[in-house]
Amino acid sequence: MSPSGPVAFVLSGGGKMASTELGMLAALAEAGIRPDIVLGSSAGAIIGAAFADRSGAGVLGSVYDCWTEILTAPPLEWTIPHAVARLISPRARTEAQNCVRSIVQRHIKARTFDELAVHFECNAVQLGTLREHWFDSGPLIPALLSAGAAPAMIAHTKVDGANYIDGGFINPVPVDRALHLGARTVYVLQASDFSEAPSFPRTLWEKGPTEGSFRFLFDKLLRDLPEGTEVHLLPIGRRSPPHGLNMLRRIYGFDTARARYEGEHYMEAAYQATAAYLRLEGQVGKSARKRVGTRRPGA
Repeated sequence: MSPSGPVAFVLSGGGKMASTELGMLAALAEAGIRPDIVLGSSAGAIIGAAFADRSGAGVLGSVYDCWTEILTAPPLEWTIPHAVARLISPRARTEAQNCVRSIVQRHIKARTFDELAVHFECNAVQLGTLREHWFDSGPLIPALLSAGAAPAMIAHTKVDGANYIDGGFINPVPVDRALHLGARTVYVLQASDFSEAPSFPRTLWEKGPTEGSFRFLFDKLLRDLPEGTEVHLLPIGRRSPPHGLNMLRRIYGFDTARARYEGEHYMEAAYQATAAYLRLEGQVGKSARKRVGTRRPGA
């Protein structure tokens, strides 16, 4: 498969479920697909920045080490007691923020966006205006802390006098940003599965109003792609992934799964499914997971 450039990797949010994206990165690397642009939202911002930090052999091992430490660090543990502590204690959220800062500083060599090997951007929500903000220059670490500052989990971050929280609450899968930057081929590394057609939520717990709105808007974006663009919704390799409030429960740690063990399962399943998809796409060139743009300029 020889994708037309520029090529963008879009990494979504998803808390510990973002482990899925490491398996997808491994499959993409194995297929010889390299990005010109890497975009990250929420947890995907940290994984994306670690991936964009360097090129060549060893990059995925570095990403794995960074993410595994995040999954297992005590202030960030995805257990019910830790989740409750972060929910009610500002001090616990500040400790979580300091922990993330320490980990990314240790594993990501770049200190500014310009020092990264691949063009990288991440989004956050500016408090007060509730508008999406894209970080694409200047200091890298404050931007990553802003992008991953999930409310009631990690303390919000102040950058240049403005406070920011997790960008995934507004735009968890920023394909629109990739198209804005001129990407012609976009690979969506998703923690959940947005390839299925949107449907009206059967229960609030199953999807929730926010995800319902996002999925309809996301589907509209995919149906209105510019001519000549391709968007690949990479498979996660798992059945019945969580959505809506159920997904938030998993992100915040209100479950009994062991984060590292679960993360390894997500990585392996996504690697197997994505590698198979890329091989088939390279041979056939058609898939329900690939969206091809037909909208002509000015239409």
